[in-house]
Amino acid sequence: MHGTVEGVPVQLPDTDEVDTQNWKELRVPDKMLRRLGCAILPLILLAAGGSTSATGAARGRTVTPGLTPRGQILWEFEALLRDNFGPKPVFVRRDDFSCAGNACGPLAQWSPYFFTFAKASGSRFRLVKRPAASFGQHAGVVLIKSKAIACGSRSHEFLIRYLIAFSFTVDCQRPVR
Repeated sequence: MHGTVEGVPVQLPDTDEVDTQNWKELRVPDKMLRRLGCAILPLILLAAGGSTSATGAARGRTVTPGLTPRGQILWEFEALLRDNFGPKPVFVRRDDFSCAGNACGPLAQWSPYFFTFAKASGSRFRLVKRPAASFGQHAGVVLIKSKAIACGSRSHEFLIRYLIAFSFTVDCQRPVR
């Protein structure tokens, strides 16, 4: 017997060839699936929540499940913005996030920052004196209120933005000199 699936011709078996009497025996009961899911789901969540990134491991913190290491860094940065400016809109000028609210203008000089994470707060990052070191030709230090952002409790790594990236791509990096 011939038929089509989404417009593509296929060869279908004759109904005499299909054994429909054993389908009930092969079907897994819904109750069994729910029990299996309830038993396996906690194990999957435990495995996903137990991984750490390099930055998270250095701080002894578990990474938010589902985030890449750079995603975790962005979460920490946005939490630090929220910790410093609250719920107000935040604006940036030349990699310095130093204005919030409605008084940040003109837009030719101040660019609005659009948050990725709606409820990030309680960052482990902290504001420190701006380092007098370089981070390479294609990286710039990200500032909040003209202060650098230390990634974690030690000031050895700072939040940088890759200047050659098309997006706002951040990372934690040590100065190169």
